[in-house]
Formats: sequence, structure tokens, C-alpha cells
Amino acid sequence: MNNNLKIVDGFRFVASLNTTVRNLNIVSQIIRIIGANHLPKQFLKSSIVEWSCTEEKTSSDYREHRGKITDDGKPTTAFQHYLDFAVFLKLITKHGDLLMLSRLGLLLNKLLNKSKQIGSQLTVEEKLFYLIILFQNDSDALLLTIHLLNQDSAVITQDKLFEQFESKLKERLLIKQRFANSHIYSIIREKYRVVEYEWKKAESYAKHIIPPRLEWMADLGVLDRIKRTGRTFYKLSRQGRKLYESCLNLQNSDLRDINENWLRTKAMDSFTRLIDDDKPFKKWAELTVAERLKVLKPYLEKAFQYFSSDGAMRISLYNACLFIIINLAANKNIKVEFFDLELEFKNSILLGRRKYSMRSAARINEGYITINLV
Repeated sequence: MNNNLKIVDGFRFVASLNTTVRNLNIVSQIIRIIGANHLPKQFLKSSIVEWSCTEEKTSSDYREHRGKITDDGKPTTAFQHYLDFAVFLKLITKHGDLLMLSRLGLLLNKLLNKSKQIGSQLTVEEKLFYLIILFQNDSDALLLTIHLLNQDSAVITQDKLFEQFESKLKERLLIKQRFANSHIYSIIREKYRVVEYEWKKAESYAKHIIPPRLEWMADLGVLDRIKRTGRTFYKLSRQGRKLYESCLNLQNSDLRDINENWLRTKAMDSFTRLIDDDKPFKKWAELTVAERLKVLKPYLEKAFQYFSSDGAMRISLYNACLFIIINLAANKNIKVEFFDLELEFKNSILLGRRKYSMRSAARINEGYITINLV
């Protein structure tokens, strides 16, 4: 099978990320606190600080994790950086000093296990959500970090990664330029210009770019985190290596990349490998029509219950698909891609007297699923 990337369709990189944003559990907790409310920023800050103080006392997982909101009960500077990150990922919207969840943030809130011990590991639902959202927004930074680790079979310190960062980032940018369409070419060319001429000391930028990604990917199962004599080392996990190898080859190089088509047709096949490598997942194509309708029905109904507003008979195609995809993988051991569900809704789904149909758009996040009574 040809696994080469022919046309580069994006440069996916979370810009202006602060090195303190290392714990995805904190992002989830911010989402929990806001919930269905409109909260003043200061109230959210007070709530997350209070929560962090409690977690420091009661959870060794939280206490030993980098990127805490408090340190020995005293607030750090991390809160604003986590908030900026959540806004960048379109989980939170701001209206003056008030904060509320976006449609995507509401979806994450519905996936969160409210009874989970907060300082513990991410749930399967959280892992899948963050893998999808981070690869959609930050795959170039994530795959660059994995590439740096993949060059050495031994465990690697952050300092060694910092040393190699600038040259490998430039290499990635130059290779991606060759296969980019005109619009993306301009974006990549500008990024290269900034790195080459405006960055005075690349290592100082690396210290903000690499550590958060290392911690995210360790929590998501892509990397193994190893602590020795007070130092932290990282190594590509067995499942993480399979994920990396499932990504597309940037032609005539040893670099990996993804595109929109990979996200729509191959992402869940790759991400579910990180959940449990030995867990038997069924592919959507292996289910009969009757089996598909049976597993779709409860989650499709919940999606309309959770995400339709003002009695509207439609919901976001992207949100509905994301909600269904994550729940089927986490709760039913079924791998279904965005593309699979798009085909189902394109042909319409009849459940009882309700007919679910897709109103497509140029991008999946602009399309809708509608209900008609028959």
C-alpha cells in the first residue's frame, strides 16, 4: 500500500504555547468547573486554584506531574496559559470577562467521567478526544518531537532534544514546502523565515515547545516516561511507534506527516492502538447493517439531546461524529472513522420515525445532521 503523502495540506502547530501547559487533566478540570455556566474569569481561577491545592495534598499523581496550577499551595503562573490553550483549541469562548464552553467544550464535558479521581490517569474517552484534537491542531509539533525520539532507541533527556530541535524543525519545514499547495507553502515559508532570522536562540523556544508535548504524549500512551535519580527521560512506547508508523511518509525522507484525509479515514485505527494493544476492536465494515443501527441509535439520540439548542432539529455533523466515534471505541470496542459515519448520514439513517440526514459543507465542522419525522 502506498503510504506516501503527495500533497501537504497544512502546517498544524499550536503557537505561543507556554512550557507550563503540561497536564491535560487540568484542561479537563477547567472544562468541568465551567460546565453549563457563564463564569467570570476570576471565579474560575479561584476554583481551579482551590482544586489544585486539594490535589497536591491528596493525589501523588498530580503532585508529581509537571505544570501544576499551584506549587506547595501557592498559585503559579500556569492558569492563564492553560486558559489560553483551551481557547486556542476552541474549547472555551470568551465574552468580555465571562467564560463559557464552546460546542466542542460541551462535548468534552459530556465525555468526562464526573466521578473519576481527578489526579488519576486520563480516561479512555479523554485520551481519544485529546488525540483527535491535538493531531488536528498540533500534529507537526507532535510528529517532530516523536521524530527526535525515534532517532535513538535509548531513553533521551530533554536537553538532548533541545540541542537537535532547530535543525530538525528547519528540515521538516523545508521538506514540507516542496509538497505544499500555494497557500500552505506561504505559511510554511513564513515559519521558516521566523525560525531562521528572528529566533535568536532556538533552545529557548524549544524549552516551551518540546516539554508540553512530551508530557501530553506520555499521558496519552505515545511515550514512556522514565524517572531516574531525579531526572525524567522519555522513550517512544511500543504502541506509540505503531502510531508513528501509521502516519504518512513525507516523500524521499524519513519524516512522517498527516493530512485531512488521514484524519477522516485512518485516525481512529491508529489512535485505538494506544488504548489497549491487545484489545480486540471491530471495524465498522465488519458490522452488519442491523448491528450498525443498533449501536448508533443510543449515541445519536444522546448527541441530539446534548448538543441541539432551542429545540433545533439539527446538530453539528462534526460534534455528532466525534461523540459517536469516541463512545463506540471506548464502550463498544468498535473502530469507526469520520468517513464511515459521513457515508452513513449521506445515505440517511432511519431509526423508528426519525430520519437522520447529512447537510454537507466544504469542511466537516461546517456540516449538519438533521432530523425529519416520517
